[in-house]
Amino acid sequence: MLKIEEHEEIWWPVTIRKPRPDGTGKQDRFETKWKFRLLNRSDAQALIPEEEGLSDVERISMIIDRVAERVLDWDGIDLECTPDNVRLALDKPYISEPVTIALREASSGGGRAKN
Repeated sequence: MLKIEEHEEIWWPVTIRKPRPDGTGKQDRFETKWKFRLLNRSDAQALIPEEEGLSDVERISMIIDRVAERVLDWDGIDLECTPDNVRLALDKPYISEPVTIALREASSGGGRAKN
C-alpha cells in the first residue's frame, strides 16, 4: 500500500564529475548518495525565484539556498553533512547542478526508473 506523508525523505544517487586540476580537461567521477526532504508541488514552484530585477547570480544563489534547505545528509563525501558544509559543497557548480537535478528527479519520481 502506498504511504503518503506530509514531509517525505529519500536517499537518492548523485553522480559528481569533479574537474581535474591538471589541465587535461578530464573529470573524476564520484558516485554519492544524498538524503533529501522531498519537494511538494508548491515547494518545486518556489524553488525557482520569480522576483523581478534579480541578476543571474542572485537567482542562482537563491536556488542553491533553497536546495540546501532540503539536504539532510550525504554519503560518499569526506565532510560531515552540516548546513555550512552543504553550502560549501553547493557553492561548487559541478556539485550544485547534479544535486539540484537529483532533488527534482527524486521529488517527481522520475529520472531513474527502467522499463
